[in-house]
Amino acid sequence: MKDKPRKKYDLKNFSNFGKFEQKRDRRPRREPDPPGLAVTVTGDDVMKAYRRLKKKMMKDNLMDTIRDKRYYKKPSEVRQEKLKEQRRNMQKSQREKAREYGIRYKNYDPNASKQRG
Repeated sequence: MKDKPRKKYDLKNFSNFGKFEQKRDRRPRREPDPPGLAVTVTGDDVMKAYRRLKKKMMKDNLMDTIRDKRYYKKPSEVRQEKLKEQRRNMQKSQREKAREYGIRYKNYDPNASKQRG
């Protein structure tokens, strides 16, 4: 293998060889958000940072969990609340379907609500 001659490559095929560093994006990059619920303040705009922090907290449901964990709840109470929420959501969806199809559901009568208003 040592006595095998090297291939001669045409230099036209390697026109951009070594120019990879020149093709960088020239736009200023935005700094990534800090991990967790931290928010960086830029340009003395504290209210904007506060709004961003509030959005992050709302998205994370942080305030709801703090409110729920404020007092101890027995596992049976947590289970009962979960079942109540499921029942409430099921009844709401059934009412909406009844309204959509014009069907009478429990105390909801689609014809009576149209006459009232």
